[in-house]
Amino acid sequence: MRFTRLHLIGILLTLLVDGAWFTGNDIIHAQSITTYRDAQPVVISRIDFIKASRSDVNVMSKMSQSDLINPDKSAPSLIDELEFRLSNDELAPKDQRYDFRLRPNNPALRNRTKELYSIRKKQLQADAELDFSDEVFIRYEIIIDWLELQQELLLLNQRIHINEQRIDWLKRYPGADFFDADTYTEALMDKLELWSKRAELELSMSSLHKVVQQKMNVIDSVNINWDENFDISTDYIKQVLRSLPSNLDEHRRLYLAELAIQEVKWEEQIEKASVDIGFLQAEYFPNRVNKSLIGFSAGITLPLFQTDRAELMDYKLQSKEREFELLETRQQISNDVQRWKEHLQSTLSYYEDLRKNYEEINLSELKSTLQTLDEFEPLKGLELMELELKWKELEQEWYLEIVRSYIGLLSQLDWLASYTDIDWLSSNSVKSFNAISPN
Repeated sequence: MRFTRLHLIGILLTLLVDGAWFTGNDIIHAQSITTYRDAQPVVISRIDFIKASRSDVNVMSKMSQSDLINPDKSAPSLIDELEFRLSNDELAPKDQRYDFRLRPNNPALRNRTKELYSIRKKQLQADAELDFSDEVFIRYEIIIDWLELQQELLLLNQRIHINEQRIDWLKRYPGADFFDADTYTEALMDKLELWSKRAELELSMSSLHKVVQQKMNVIDSVNINWDENFDISTDYIKQVLRSLPSNLDEHRRLYLAELAIQEVKWEEQIEKASVDIGFLQAEYFPNRVNKSLIGFSAGITLPLFQTDRAELMDYKLQSKEREFELLETRQQISNDVQRWKEHLQSTLSYYEDLRKNYEEINLSELKSTLQTLDEFEPLKGLELMELELKWKELEQEWYLEIVRSYIGLLSQLDWLASYTDIDWLSSNSVKSFNAISPN
């Protein structure tokens, strides 16, 4: 059975009507497939999901702990101890003496203790901010995973459509020149494999959907429209690369390391101030004759031999150790930023090479040329469609890798958690970022 031009034109028209022939539009930004549709679902936007990082258990736990610390109430009392004494030198009935002694606390100890607990309160808050920063990054990764699953499912459904079209033609025209038993068997096997792949993707989406519900603490049905306004371009990502700050002194991890140094220094100051400064004593002699019945005495302690205590030496060692930890943290942050930056630059470069290779293929011209040939077979048209679909799959894979690297870099720069009002996956973030750019 040989096909004429009229038969081929009819088949191509069928493709166009069925919507199986692709255009050059970017599938990554196509309308996604929403699997979960209930009567009145809770709609969760990307920005709401990110801002809800504040409600993470670890963040709230450490913030609650910081709220329990009140530096004003942590200082020792003004009076260390009150002491009442009764003495009798000669065990005679009329030789009693009564003393009332007051021992005040060192004022320096009070002030330094308040400062120490103020530092510890800030440490808990800074630690909570670090957990918040980590949680924001985790949620961005969840968003990207969701978008990736949606786009994979979208492309897979189109691949299934192509395979169904192939099976249908082979069944409809068993005597045609293009019919091949092996091709027909492979198409049937592909049908099973594609079905299995789609089931796996749907299970992954269902699992990720539950993760979102748990993180948002929502038991109702959830509608996730995270594909909307997902249009961050590689040009903007390059702009971010050119806008990287040279100074990272405001980084949360550096701030926490600096607080650790201050904590040791105040602990050392408290140890120095933890000495008995003296006493005030009122004295009463009930049976004294020809002298005042009331007396007074006071004492002061001179801490001449307190400077070389082992405890103070330990604090000096700890202080030096934490200073080195600060330097190490600074270097680690710089290394992490550089590593993410280099990975992003490399990924952008490979992505551009991929696009150039695709342009060199010139698939549109190839399709037009092949369609004019008399011996052009309908299955070849499907193969061309699969070739274009393969390009879309590769482009999606590399584009999402760029997005992941871009988000990872922003996290290392401490921008994700610092600017939670910005949706870093939307082109609208360009204007917002320019308004608050560190540079």
